[in-house]
Amino acid sequence: MIFQTNATITKVMTMADQGIRVQIDTPELPENSIAKLFGLRNKEMWVAMKDVPLKEEDITVPEYTEATGKKTPSQRLRASIFIFWEQQTDRSKPFDDFYREYMQKIIDQVQNKLE
Repeated sequence: MIFQTNATITKVMTMADQGIRVQIDTPELPENSIAKLFGLRNKEMWVAMKDVPLKEEDITVPEYTEATGKKTPSQRLRASIFIFWEQQTDRSKPFDDFYREYMQKIIDQVQNKLE
């Protein structure tokens, strides 16, 4: 299902895991559009934005796991490292720094096993 309406981005914020939260306000919508929009609530999805109505040729559907609502292995690893960072008693480093250092340790371990 594709839901399309005109809207205005009214707020953009960064989140702790380095994601971005975008608030979008729409004009008053017909009941069937409201129902479609609420049907998308809490679902992971792909978003296309353009300052004019989208045409079918503007939209490409990715052919990897996000299209099915599943995270890629690298997304799962990053999320796991974030939870590990959250559980640390000493969070003196920002997550980005912790993530880079932790990933470097993993890379070093793999490279040490190479011939």
